[in-house]
Amino acid sequence: MTYQDTLRRVALTSKGELYQWKLRDKVPQKVLGSVPFKKITGSCDYIFALTGEGELHYLDVDIPSCSCGSPIIKRLFEDHKIEDIAPSCSGTEDVVVVELKNRTRFVFSYCHKDDPNCYPYPLFNILTLPRTDASMEELYFQYGEISYRTISAQIEPPPRRRVSDDICNLWENKKHVDVTFSVEGKSITANKCILAGRSEYFEIMFSKEWNEEKGGSSTIMVKDTRHDIFEALLFYIYSDKVKFQEDEYENIFDLMKLADSYCEVSIRHECEKILISNINEENASFFARNASSANALTLEEKVIKFIVDNQLLAGNSSPQEMIDSVGLDAFQKISVSLPHQ
Repeated sequence: MTYQDTLRRVALTSKGELYQWKLRDKVPQKVLGSVPFKKITGSCDYIFALTGEGELHYLDVDIPSCSCGSPIIKRLFEDHKIEDIAPSCSGTEDVVVVELKNRTRFVFSYCHKDDPNCYPYPLFNILTLPRTDASMEELYFQYGEISYRTISAQIEPPPRRRVSDDICNLWENKKHVDVTFSVEGKSITANKCILAGRSEYFEIMFSKEWNEEKGGSSTIMVKDTRHDIFEALLFYIYSDKVKFQEDEYENIFDLMKLADSYCEVSIRHECEKILISNINEENASFFARNASSANALTLEEKVIKFIVDNQLLAGNSSPQEMIDSVGLDAFQKISVSLPHQ
């Protein structure tokens, strides 16, 4: 879309980029400044450009480009966030009606360059204080006579921030951390309010009684687990995601077991679901031996069925070898199932 007079052209692309060129220019020049712009308007002297962030800029079409070859653009009303603009003309002055983000509106004027009274140049005059008792249309017709063309770009608004993303970002950037866990001699920092709000276990851990018992120390020693497994537990609390790849079945199993000991039901269920969907000949014996230790009864049931259906123990020559492979508890359950096959 373009805005033009007899000698100059200004184009606003669908992405909100602003370009200017003169009549005989072969290549348009991109205008410096904040992008994307959502609306442009103006007269033969100025082009006004409004960004999606509410910044109003103006381009003097007669001022030469900067050394980099791009037109020079300057900002107006830096203390205000602007929602909309509507230009018009009244006698020797051009006027622009401005609506701010807070829904107040005002009018400013600027004179033509051929006006001898227009000094210093450029000269912008505020004609009204910000007010709410008049609409854009009312101010437009009150102060203007001739309408100038306004061009808008269809710019998609930025995506809304989600609370889940903000919480996950706290884990990534480690801002405002106020507790440190020491696991295998390595430190992991976190935010008490996030852990307590998302986990009943940590809510109890950070209670007044627990703090008094521990002397108020902000460093907590964690035993009976590995550093990467405990870190994965905290990561899930922040993000609702299991950080391990699906083929890292031993790590996922250890995370499920740790979650079970911390009474983190949702994490345990998510890990169990991943493990069940990835049962194969390589890991079946491992799951059969260890599932009961993590109270993963559904996993144990599924893996026993997998072993029986695929006759994975058929090659073992003795009951002891079968027990060594899948564990005594699973062997007994498999033995009960075999006569029915």
